[in-house]
Amino acid sequence: MRRFPSSVPGGLLPFLVAASLLLSGCPLADHYYILTDDPNGSGSSGMVEAGGGPDILLAGRGGASGAVGASGAVGVSGAVGASGTGGDNASGIEGCVSLTNGHEYAFCFTPLTQASARADCTDRGMTLVVIEDQAENDWIAKALSERYKGDSDSPRAFIGANDVTTEGEWRWANGNTFWRNGAVIGQFINWSVGEPNDESPMSVGAADCLTIFLLDGTWADLSCDAELPYVCEPR
Repeated sequence: MRRFPSSVPGGLLPFLVAASLLLSGCPLADHYYILTDDPNGSGSSGMVEAGGGPDILLAGRGGASGAVGASGAVGVSGAVGASGTGGDNASGIEGCVSLTNGHEYAFCFTPLTQASARADCTDRGMTLVVIEDQAENDWIAKALSERYKGDSDSPRAFIGANDVTTEGEWRWANGNTFWRNGAVIGQFINWSVGEPNDESPMSVGAADCLTIFLLDGTWADLSCDAELPYVCEPR
């Protein structure tokens, strides 16, 4: 290995060393370092490591700091969720979780009354969800249950039906009646045993709004003044 006299100006040392490395008979050993420092504080103090996995680290006084790996591998931080059946995009709808199952749904976990939830869905160009069959019902309950972070022992969410207009006549948000005074009118119902019973654990408000239990997907009536998560879908 070539050595340079101590009288060589510090500014020329890196160039002389670099030139010497191009000559035969002077291979670089692992963990060989060239250290330079600018006493004026305007340059950068660097470290060059040769052999193994080369790295360049710049961390000079007054200079830029950074790290460049020469190993050819680039790490990328981030995740992209594909949109499709069962797709999940937590940022797709502000304040809610956007999921796709045939069409887009918004699962919203900030508790609201049913009227406020319906208004929020409308603002999104959507409506409270209308559940049409068992498969859709089970998927919604599962999606809610997997993402619910509350502390209720029996969590539930508002879905898009009530009997506010006519007691005992349950209508979806699209106007379709599915239950009237104990008789099935629509094609699909999923009441819990004994429901609807026009009873609510709340002391105020009639049990006129439809909820879905997250644990088993069954339905029950509840006071419309309750504040719960809710689900929106396209109109």
